Amino acid sequence: MRALPQRTLVFVAAACGLCSPQPVLSSDVLSTSGVLCTQPVEWPNTIPHLCTDPEQGQLPSLPASWDAGGCQWGVDEGVWDASSCDAPDGSACCEVRNASWAEPHLTYEPTTQAPRPGPARLMVFLPGTGGAPNEYSRLLRAASDAGLFVIGLSYLTQPIPVSSNNAWCSRATVPADCNEGLHAAMLFGEQQPKQPKLLWPVAARDSVSALVANVLGSVPWGAQFVAADGGVDWPRTVISGHSQGAGHAAYLSYELEVDAVLFSGPQDCHECAVRWLKAMADEVIATRPPDHPTTRPRG
Repeated sequence: MRALPQRTLVFVAAACGLCSPQPVLSSDVLSTSGVLCTQPVEWPNTIPHLCTDPEQGQLPSLPASWDAGGCQWGVDEGVWDASSCDAPDGSACCEVRNASWAEPHLTYEPTTQAPRPGPARLMVFLPGTGGAPNEYSRLLRAASDAGLFVIGLSYLTQPIPVSSNNAWCSRATVPADCNEGLHAAMLFGEQQPKQPKLLWPVAARDSVSALVANVLGSVPWGAQFVAADGGVDWPRTVISGHSQGAGHAAYLSYELEVDAVLFSGPQDCHECAVRWLKAMADEVIATRPPDHPTTRPRG
């Protein structure tokens, strides 16, 4: 029996006002309230995002193989329409999604006006489908104002929305295996033998865990959040996300027993996530629908 961890989960039902259309990328400036704001620093990401074939002798990247691979599988199974995969403007084709995969990571340091008590903590934020960190700059800045170090992570978000992913996994022999396999690949680069036809098989070097570790190795303050094995010190981390990102964040919270703040998610279907969400439902979960903060026991 898996022991119930001590952690906090916060669900936010609506994400209105989270996004900022333009990130502020200048040096420190005064906000309208006269408080010094820490501005984001951009860090280039290392994930593959080109939709063209690789050079001779190299294996195709995940994005380059998507249109004729996983996207076409969904068409063949009747899960989504063929037009979704048609380049260059199909809603799920690589050529539409690759711009968000190429976006830089954003990092923030805590503001000196709002130091938080105790050891420093890190928040990692995962955008939703087709989203980029700079679209959530207001939220990321608010976290830094609360005293957290912050990484807004660019990662290989699944090209299809959560609803299409649910439809795909619902057709699997064991929908829960399909769902957990996709989350495990996204977060840790794990390719499960029982999932031979993984729709979006993210490599370990491009997984969320590897990308966060890479950012921590680049920023001047990152070493304090690196564990002895060179990976991320997850117990000192709050994982957060929006929509698709909230689903991945919730699964990471389940697997690694870390605190999570989730916006408009997870949206995984019942039969897809019944095993891991049911296990989490026995914990004390903090829920915060708009204007009605509550804490209630679950189970």
